[in-house]
Amino acid sequence: GVTRFRGAGGDPEIGRAAVEESIDEVRAALEGSDIVFVAAGLGGGTGTGGAPLIAELAKELGAIVIGVVTIPFKFEGNVKKRIALKGLEDMRDKCHTVVAIDNNKLLELYPQYSLRAAFSLADEVISNMVMSITESIAKPSLINIDYADFKTVMLRGKLAALGIGKSSTPNRAEEATFSALQSPLLDVTYEGLTGAIIHVSGGDDMKISEAARPAEIVSELMGDEALVIWGARIDNSLGSNLQVSLILTGVESTELLKSKEEPKPLEEKEIEEIMEELGIRPL
Repeated sequence: GVTRFRGAGGDPEIGRAAVEESIDEVRAALEGSDIVFVAAGLGGGTGTGGAPLIAELAKELGAIVIGVVTIPFKFEGNVKKRIALKGLEDMRDKCHTVVAIDNNKLLELYPQYSLRAAFSLADEVISNMVMSITESIAKPSLINIDYADFKTVMLRGKLAALGIGKSSTPNRAEEATFSALQSPLLDVTYEGLTGAIIHVSGGDDMKISEAARPAEIVSELMGDEALVIWGARIDNSLGSNLQVSLILTGVESTELLKSKEEPKPLEEKEIEEIMEELGIRPL
């Protein structure tokens, strides 16, 4: 195969070629799907190169396509960041909505985590978000998310940010909501928001009024044109905590806006340095 079981070596072109090599298998896996989540870590070869092609194929097959991507930690270097921002633009072109998670924001929220735990935390956040949404649509929940409303929000979502808040105080619904709003996992501006998907989780003691309160707060903060939908489910593992997860659509990323500035052409020496850092041998 293209990678010879050694990965893409940080080269997005190899990552894309690897997906192209298995395109029939990918197509078979995607056919018949109503919603497709394409999760990828950006900045390397496999995710940056392969994910946009998978998203493009899923859209051609008629699915709602939601990209869920991570932006590299700062300590991973500027080359990875540059590749990641290009990959984010590619995903925006191919997906209906892209939920971007900046790993550096995760570290700000959880500074006590070890290096190993920091890398796995992003995976956990993504898997929990996808599971919460899909279960709230497909499985009986306290309050189900309506599929038609979900589709409307996602089809016009563009770039989205994820916020997570948790509280066990007497005013836990309000505190968890504002915590989620104040700590999005991507540096964004909120002008022109198109929608919000809210998922509320709590133990058996969660009241309907508490489950509904986050949607009321977010609706008050957003414009009349924005569509807010919400769902809730019981999760006794949270104990006395109430957790609010928000997906805010139509945001603009300050990092992405910077990356859209007209880039200067790379000098040959710069190209050689990038290839050397990535471990790519010249042809």
